[in-house]
Amino acid sequence: MRGFVGSGFWASITSSGVLLALSGSLLGACGTDIGMRDPSDDDGSGGEEVSGEELFRENCAMCHGADGGGSMDGPQILSPVKPFATYTVRTGRDKQMGFRDAMPAFGDDVLSDAELSRVLDFLAAAPKPSTGEGLYVRFCGNCHGANAQGGRVGQDVTHELDEVSEKVREGHGGTNYGARTKYMPSWTSAELTDAEVDLIAAYLATLPPGPGDDD
Repeated sequence: MRGFVGSGFWASITSSGVLLALSGSLLGACGTDIGMRDPSDDDGSGGEEVSGEELFRENCAMCHGADGGGSMDGPQILSPVKPFATYTVRTGRDKQMGFRDAMPAFGDDVLSDAELSRVLDFLAAAPKPSTGEGLYVRFCGNCHGANAQGGRVGQDVTHELDEVSEKVREGHGGTNYGARTKYMPSWTSAELTDAEVDLIAAYLATLPPGPGDDD
């Protein structure tokens, strides 16, 4: 189903959408200079471990908002897909539509692998919305747009709604994280329950179909 092939059906973090995913994927535009951390803070040599929340506020909040919910400089990045989010942080992102700056790459001299993992765990621990609309915004909107008719990846997800669950579970593009219109993460039932996927599908059914719909 073509409509669900994107940078993340709901990735929290997203190029052209999770976002995310975030969509979801997942970690938008940020042109702020990056401060260097002393590697001894997190390499087991006696430095005090810094929490994921503190690391987020030091390195990410200036673009992605105090709680990860997004700003004019970067998208919301809650509930990130860890492999894709890790790739995005390490490689950076070009300036994306709707945001003011590009996102620089964060090397392990800025955030070690352990620190980055704690940041992503902090973002993943944010309570999930309880409505289909809220879940769509969290897991899908970064890539597929507020009206689900394409967004930054140009992939309309208002079609063939009976395949939502299949596409969410299977994803697309494997580990080809850089192919924004060909990669889409998959979500396990631990990350998005069947009931939550059903809520998303029910919400999509309330939206006007995209121009490619034959109905």
